[in-house]
Amino acid sequence: MLSKVTRTIIPLMLLATGWPTLVSASPGSEADRSIETELLHRQLSFRGVQSYSRSQREWHALRLPPAAVYVVNLWSKTCQPCLAEMAELRTLVEEYRSQSRQEVQFVMIADSPDASKAEIAAFWERPRIPTVSAAACLKMGGTMPLGKGDAQCSLALPDLAPCRSTNAELSGQVLTSKRPITLLLDGDMVIRQAFVGSIRSRLVELSTGIDRLVQVEKPRRNVLARRVVW
Repeated sequence: MLSKVTRTIIPLMLLATGWPTLVSASPGSEADRSIETELLHRQLSFRGVQSYSRSQREWHALRLPPAAVYVVNLWSKTCQPCLAEMAELRTLVEEYRSQSRQEVQFVMIADSPDASKAEIAAFWERPRIPTVSAAACLKMGGTMPLGKGDAQCSLALPDLAPCRSTNAELSGQVLTSKRPITLLLDGDMVIRQAFVGSIRSRLVELSTGIDRLVQVEKPRRNVLARRVVW
């Protein structure tokens, strides 16, 4: 994670170049880079996305609180790169919460049509995966009992309400079935930066992108709020 000073200085330096111009220079392939560029400026709809209340143990239509920036991660339970980056995303969520950064909201959406409500809820309550070596489990930030070759790897998931897509609409909007995908959205649900593939090697880029977008969006949202009051 970036230091507090660095997280303050870098966004201000990048802001001078104008938003949005930042497209990742290090995606996994030319195809990924093309998709990341094409996704910019698209407005995302969450119709058909449900959120799970762990206290009530019920699914309901996703309702997002007002925010300047939304960090949306699309993942699948059968996608190993998705599971491997969960620990880093958990750390990122905890960092922003520790700073009371309510202007940044994180959303984890299981975008897998073959995953039922029960499967997603059960996985989020008990995030364990089988047939993973101890070394692989450790690399994913998970834990595994020692001396048990058939033990399951327990993952550290972000402390968020899990969401799931109930149809193919969301997949159609993001132009690819590849997972994971992490998207930075402004307060109007417009995509301002996209990361196709694992975010693990691009966490500094993601953190910088979040803070940079906050620098642009927070003042704009405040102006819009004042206009509504007036």
